[in-house]
Amino acid sequence: MTTILLRCLAAFVCLSIHGSWAYTLSKEYNASNFADEFVFETSDPSHGFVQYVNQSSAVSNGIFQHQASVSIRPNAWLGQSVGSLQSALGGKPNSVRLVSKDTFTHGVLVIDVLQIPEKQCGLWSLLMTAGDNWPVNGGIKLFEQMGGAENNVSDRISLHANATCTMTAGAEEGQQLSTDCNDVATGNLGCAVAYSSNDLRTDIGTFLANGGGAFALVWTSQTISVYFWRRNLIPADIATNQPQPATWGRPAANFSGPCHIDEHFREQRISISTSFCGDLVDQIWAQECQPSTKSATCQAYVQSSYAMLGGGNWDFNYIKLFQEQPATQ
Repeated sequence: MTTILLRCLAAFVCLSIHGSWAYTLSKEYNASNFADEFVFETSDPSHGFVQYVNQSSAVSNGIFQHQASVSIRPNAWLGQSVGSLQSALGGKPNSVRLVSKDTFTHGVLVIDVLQIPEKQCGLWSLLMTAGDNWPVNGGIKLFEQMGGAENNVSDRISLHANATCTMTAGAEEGQQLSTDCNDVATGNLGCAVAYSSNDLRTDIGTFLANGGGAFALVWTSQTISVYFWRRNLIPADIATNQPQPATWGRPAANFSGPCHIDEHFREQRISISTSFCGDLVDQIWAQECQPSTKSATCQAYVQSSYAMLGGGNWDFNYIKLFQEQPATQ
């Protein structure tokens, strides 16, 4: 009770001195600066059957492209090379793992996507934020796709902490799956909420036909919330760079204490990747993918099915970070 009173008093004092606060645009990533603002990491912390390549290799092989689209929406396209791999049967597929150079703590992160990866056995696609020295500074997975249609690990929003951290669910559209955010204790699954059937559980053709959509992360000292909207439902205040999360309605996931968020989540970098196989995929393979693929291991399936694994593409319109600043009077 004392802590709550102190927080309320601090908030009142700040408002009295500085006036109201608002989210203002702090950083934007788009086709003009995407390649410069992200590091092309070549290491693979998830131990997949993949070769992450540097920027020059990604550009020369068509894995990474950043140019204005015909719709005048600048975009950065991210995917894995498939066709070129067939001539190197047995070799690891090439892909990219992008990590932002800048870090951030708290704010509203909006990610406008025109295309997201399909759910396919053998693929593991991630859109997340992570602190350095995982999971010491925590991690927030906004979108994770792996395995086949029967997979119950995908379509999740999850938080990952380095120690004991329990989150309760607030008002949210998704279904709470677990409350323990300790990454090691949960086998790298963290605490999680499943997207509702009205969010991402749709076929990729429908998603593309609808023009994609947008994810939003709202991160404060009290809560971590994640939203997803299809294109026609994106709030108008995002387009005007004046996001007002209080008016957005129920998020897909809404995490709050008793875990002290600021003790476990800080200095996050944006991370985007498409991998083949890896720790979590291998962990669920026997149950989730072996029956449909008839392959004993993920690696064996990928090696024999390059031509079928073309659904790991991303297409980004922009990524915007908004942070709280005193509103102009």
